[in-house]
Amino acid sequence: MMRQLTSGMAVIGLLALVGCSGSAPVDAKGVLMWEDGKPVAGASLRLVPKQSGMPEVVGTTGKDGDFTLSTLSGKAGAPPGEYTVIVSQMAGGGEVVGATDKMTPEQMAKAMMAFEEKAKTGFKSEIPIIYSDPGKTPLTLKIDGPNPKIELKLKKS
Repeated sequence: MMRQLTSGMAVIGLLALVGCSGSAPVDAKGVLMWEDGKPVAGASLRLVPKQSGMPEVVGTTGKDGDFTLSTLSGKAGAPPGEYTVIVSQMAGGGEVVGATDKMTPEQMAKAMMAFEEKAKTGFKSEIPIIYSDPGKTPLTLKIDGPNPKIELKLKKS
């Protein structure tokens, strides 16, 4: 009896652990804009999960500030959860150094991290530096189901 109880508890614990490792990504699209409603074009987004065991999520904005998120493994969407949002952009609305449409999500994340390091040394960005610093960005995002209506707004100062 005790052995069955112990085995049952082990199975429950394993299921709980598997359940905490992250859910399947859900469709996640949105728009990045300035607080006055103008779109932020050519920006790169990096979402760092607040929960352990979840993948980072990335995306880039188009000319209208619209973006589609995907995981670093290339899966479309984002797992439900809470994220810290990091935004990077080159002066003039260009994309992150070395970023192209043909980059994998993992390559994009590495390029964004390189940009974040350059930004710390005074590299020029149209987006205030606070948004590219993982420890200081005020942006957070909670994704709790498919097709969330994501609207992120940045302050210019």
